[in-house]
Amino acid sequence: MWTTICTAAKAMMISAVDKTGAPLFANKLRQQFEPALAGPARALSKTDRAMLNATKPLAPFEETLRSRSGLQHEFMMQKSLLRDSAGHVSGILTVGFDMSA
Repeated sequence: MWTTICTAAKAMMISAVDKTGAPLFANKLRQQFEPALAGPARALSKTDRAMLNATKPLAPFEETLRSRSGLQHEFMMQKSLLRDSAGHVSGILTVGFDMSA
């Protein structure tokens, strides 16, 4: 069981950005893909903007990302809003499972 969990975790991309697109964190797998989440705020993606304006959670969706080595990977993505202690939206958490792994 533990081996299965560890294997699945290696295929999980996890990252978060604040409401402006500034990166909060990204796991090792996420750092291998473009667009990079390092440095200053980047423009929010169309999906991130939709997430901030949504009145209910967005359905999971498939997204193709290119690794820095040039390989394309298919991810099943899920986004969730991050909230501060007062309940205000503070950012977006993205989790993706690499279906091509």
